[in-house]
Amino acid sequence: QTQDPAEAQTAEHLIQASGRHLGAFYRALAASGGTYQPQYLSETEFQKFLSSARGQHGQHGRNRK
Repeated sequence: QTQDPAEAQTAEHLIQASGRHLGAFYRALAASGGTYQPQYLSETEFQKFLSSARGQHGQHGRNRK
């Protein structure tokens, strides 16, 4: 944890980006007929990442908040 707002924002952006990458990987795998079972995240955490990734889909670039 940090008290520095810039560090906290950077960490949050890294977490969001990780969720988007996980969601993209999962969608590509599912589209090719594959399956994925999370090993390090709980099912709840995994589903949360997928849900947040869907909410962020298409919002790439500088105009995102």
